[in-house]
Amino acid sequence: MPELPVTMVLRKIPAFGLLNDRDLLALADALRRRHLSLGAQLFEQGDPGGTMHLVTQGELSIRWQEGVSEQEFEVARVGAGEFVGEMALLDLGPRSASVVARRECVLYELAVEDLMLLEETAPAAASAVLASVTALLTDRIRHVNGQIEALLGGHAPADAPAANATDSGVFGRLWSRLSKS
Repeated sequence: MPELPVTMVLRKIPAFGLLNDRDLLALADALRRRHLSLGAQLFEQGDPGGTMHLVTQGELSIRWQEGVSEQEFEVARVGAGEFVGEMALLDLGPRSASVVARRECVLYELAVEDLMLLEETAPAAASAVLASVTALLTDRIRHVNGQIEALLGGHAPADAPAANATDSGVFGRLWSRLSKS
């Protein structure tokens, strides 16, 4: 399957689809294309962070190693149009999991230094990245909260927001600002 230009891939991601052409190109220019072969490791749990990756082709396995037994578990799979490594982009902390290619992959990497440069040169593009990361992390936290409730046998209160309620709060305000620019 032929590879789509990164700008076309970015347009399909909701927050990036709202960017004007200039900001979208600035974001595309900030990304570095990477290729991973089947079985290749993108990073290992505990490695220094500082980059996130957008998968445009292929599939990655997210693996977490339990400290005491050193047993490794696949905790998620990430495919085209999804991000990995976003937490380390925000806090520069060590990687919380290892990532391995389940299939041959094409990724686009964004380093924290490039995000900081985008904040100066194309603030709407930097805001879109942060809005996307915020939405992703919020969805993941809600998912984990649901798993915890299920394990504890609890039920969500009737007035709890839906698991995909990304149109409210800070994200909603950011999204609103982006859509007006």
